[in-house]
Amino acid sequence: MSKAIKTLLVVFLFCSLCFSQRELNPDGYRGIAWGSSVAEAQAILQEVPLTQLTARPRTASFPAELNIARYQILRDTVAGYPARTTLYFFDDQFFQAVVDFDFSRFTRFDFNFNVFISVERYFNYIRTNTLNFVADIYTLLTERYGRRQPVFRTLDPRYTFVALDNYLAQERWNLRYNPSEFYRAIQTQSFAQWRFPRTEVRFSIAINAADKRFEYVLSLASTDLMGQIERDITNVRTRGL
Repeated sequence: MSKAIKTLLVVFLFCSLCFSQRELNPDGYRGIAWGSSVAEAQAILQEVPLTQLTARPRTASFPAELNIARYQILRDTVAGYPARTTLYFFDDQFFQAVVDFDFSRFTRFDFNFNVFISVERYFNYIRTNTLNFVADIYTLLTERYGRRQPVFRTLDPRYTFVALDNYLAQERWNLRYNPSEFYRAIQTQSFAQWRFPRTEVRFSIAINAADKRFEYVLSLASTDLMGQIERDITNVRTRGL
């Protein structure tokens, strides 16, 4: 093989690798790169309006001293599921997107919590839909970032029902005579996290049927800007010590 051909092959492989890495590590959300301004984000979203949130959330994770602005896509769709997406900007720099999926249909399911078969039907409905949703999210993440196991997990969302399934299997006979207890037992939490060169992804599920709590959240954040924000938070909290 001639030297020229070898050189061309090396260049081709290098370009292919760069392209592959760029495809597997997309930065930002919906084409909005980390660091984009609000105006730039709105221009990219085009017909999708951004609504600014002015009220401070009850559980604010950022000190009021930081210049954090929140904008919401009220009717979003991610992986085919309805959602509400909040975009966070620090000093007019886009650094985080938090997607809250809408599973309010679970609260409207028609069942009787005093009848075992009815509660079981309700649980199977939640379980099946949740696991299908989790599979779709993992497929989406694999397509965007490549196949990688989470670096941190309290309980992988793919296995969020394992402990509950075991409990129900062991207590099935008793629960047949206490269906309301079965209903109250329909609760589970799971969390997974992935870290990529410039993006951190978090995926969490929190279910409590009795409290009508069904929280399915996907978060993407800029590692660079989050690092700067965390340093600023530390400075604010230690000020005056």
